[in-house]
Amino acid sequence: ISGAFLMVKKAVVNKVGMMDEDFFLYGEEVEWCSRLVREGGCCIYGDCKIIHLEGQTITAETGSTENSYTNIFDKKGLQLILSNHLRIRKQ
Repeated sequence: ISGAFLMVKKAVVNKVGMMDEDFFLYGEEVEWCSRLVREGGCCIYGDCKIIHLEGQTITAETGSTENSYTNIFDKKGLQLILSNHLRIRKQ
């Protein structure tokens, strides 16, 4: 689930906790949703439409030359790899 569009009831957040602050960027919503699923508090609606301008902020902040996540050799790509390793270790 993309963190660009999440809605969670306060009671569920109180039960599973907030997103993990160990993540700087990327993967925190995936790890959080896995905790939501384990507690039975995840519901996905497929008929919603949202527009998410993927990577706009991080591309500008890191000075990346591309807006995708395919270049693993720039700062953005390396952060994605690091976050995914952290997520796997925590799960």
